[in-house]
Amino acid sequence: MVAGPGSGKTTVLIAKCGLLLNKIAKSDKGICLITHTNVAVDEIRTGLAKMGMNDIEYPNFIGTIQEFFNNFFAKKAFQKNDFRRKEF
Repeated sequence: MVAGPGSGKTTVLIAKCGLLLNKIAKSDKGICLITHTNVAVDEIRTGLAKMGMNDIEYPNFIGTIQEFFNNFFAKKAFQKNDFRRKEF
């Protein structure tokens, strides 16, 4: 979205996210909402909590791009290769 500060971008994002979460609540599908900062993640989670959505778990993801990469790529690669046992 392109708009100035205070124009309601985050509010619209929270509302759309809430609608999608309600729509897919009984399915095995999930949403992925990635943002740049932890402040934005906290604001989105707080807004969803006000809508009654407190426990947002897998297959849904709301977090930073760094968190996403760590959760879905780095941790799995580290566990798969188990670098602790290898001698270099």
